[in-house]
Amino acid sequence: LTSIDLPNATSIGSYAFSQCYALTSIGVPAATWFGTNAFSACSALTTLDLPSATVLNHNAFFGCKKLTSIILRANQICTLSGDLAFYLTPIENGTGYIYVPRSLVTEYRNATNWAAVAEQIRAIEDYPEITGG
Repeated sequence: LTSIDLPNATSIGSYAFSQCYALTSIGVPAATWFGTNAFSACSALTTLDLPSATVLNHNAFFGCKKLTSIILRANQICTLSGDLAFYLTPIENGTGYIYVPRSLVTEYRNATNWAAVAEQIRAIEDYPEITGG
């Protein structure tokens, strides 16, 4: 599995795409909820645009060793249910970034479980070449 396009999915279940080692492209524009380990160990995944995400559960991206960009476009903060969502990713080690609306940057940086990656949170508006926004 190298590409996923689920335009009408509103949630992605726990372990749904865990260990899809060749997965490079995901299209889930309507999904708001992402289960535990939803994309863990997707080692080829580099960028993930989650325009409607409101909940990311434990270990959602655990072990995504090439994941350098996550874009969260919703106009409300996305709940992060555990502080290991980005464990073993470039985001955790300081070389990847999370892009959110400018109006939410401070709120994200101070929110529960986001503090571990606070320095990696950036405003979408400042990086149109990456976020398309």
